[in-house]
Amino acid sequence: MTDRAEQRQALLTSILDEDWAQGRASGFARRAARYARRRQRARAALAGATLVALVAASFFVSREGRGTGGSSATRENAPRGYEIISDDQLLAELHDRPLLVVQSENGAREFVLLQE
Repeated sequence: MTDRAEQRQALLTSILDEDWAQGRASGFARRAARYARRRQRARAALAGATLVALVAASFFVSREGRGTGGSSATRENAPRGYEIISDDQLLAELHDRPLLVVQSENGAREFVLLQE
């Protein structure tokens, strides 16, 4: 440092030294440090809560993909809201009604009831 900068530094140090130890500047510095510590604790708590939420979400998502674990016999015997029948059974049920049977490009048949 130059001689003038050293003198200025010495002057500021002598003027503010007592203030930083006991005066208004000391109170300001303590409040600023308290605020900084509070912010640091809040960030740490937020990071912890985020980690817990991510772990819980991944746990629930992984459990959802597994299914109920029931046997296939139980799933086959479960009641449905509909019954799967063959095309011939459908035609036998609708023998008096006009029905249009259209075969799609992939080979599947589509049944359209013309009047009801």
